[in-house]
Amino acid sequence: PPTAGREMFYDNADNRKIYVYDTFLSNYKMADNWSKYADSIVGYSSLNKDPNAITFADSQVRDICLQNWDTNKNGHLSKSEAAAVRSIGKVFQNSKISTFDEFQYFTGLGTLENLAFWQCSSLSSITLPSNLTAIGAQAFQGCISLTSLEIPNTVSSIGEYAFMKCSSLTTVNIPFYVTKLEDGLFDSCYSLRYVDIPIYLMTIGNRVFANCESMHTVIIPACVITIGDSAFANCNSLQKIAFPNSVVSLGEIGRA
Repeated sequence: PPTAGREMFYDNADNRKIYVYDTFLSNYKMADNWSKYADSIVGYSSLNKDPNAITFADSQVRDICLQNWDTNKNGHLSKSEAAAVRSIGKVFQNSKISTFDEFQYFTGLGTLENLAFWQCSSLSSITLPSNLTAIGAQAFQGCISLTSLEIPNTVSSIGEYAFMKCSSLTTVNIPFYVTKLEDGLFDSCYSLRYVDIPIYLMTIGNRVFANCESMHTVIIPACVITIGDSAFANCNSLQKIAFPNSVVSLGEIGRA
């Protein structure tokens, strides 16, 4: 801060604000002859900030969100602006984003489009919106840093290959209303050890768990009637799999 003379704001500092850049805020509040006005010193960048503005942990996520959905152009994305988004398209596809837990504020999304986070190889954490009903095909394919994912119970449809090659994924839940696991859903999820399969599941598609090398136990619900080709191909650690009496169609290679 510049050198300040004594009593610089004599008799009027209590009814005014002193605006400084946020970067130097703490320096001003501690500096000689400035510290006495600490309660009046305000960070400059907070002047027009929406009190409901989202604070992003990942700067690249923030920049993409501001570029696409900062409707009032104030340099911040509010929770209401996020909630108004109906489609994110493919703006995150193949990007280097690492965390996106703020995605939970995009509550107006019903469907996560195909390829939405395709090949986001650095993405390690994401929180899905609670109102989501569908996850598109290949939505997270190639997210090799993603270790776990909580899918909202509102989801009833997950597209084919949605998590293919999520090689660090260890656990994932399948929501209650999902009745079909589409082809290749978890193909090449090498670290996947456990999947919580819903009791009303009816169909396991082709290569759903192919190359899930760490999976050791699978319990198939009683409602399943169809298991596709190569559904458990190359699951080398698989020690136990329980097929219910309801299965009437078993693929050519259930486990290889």
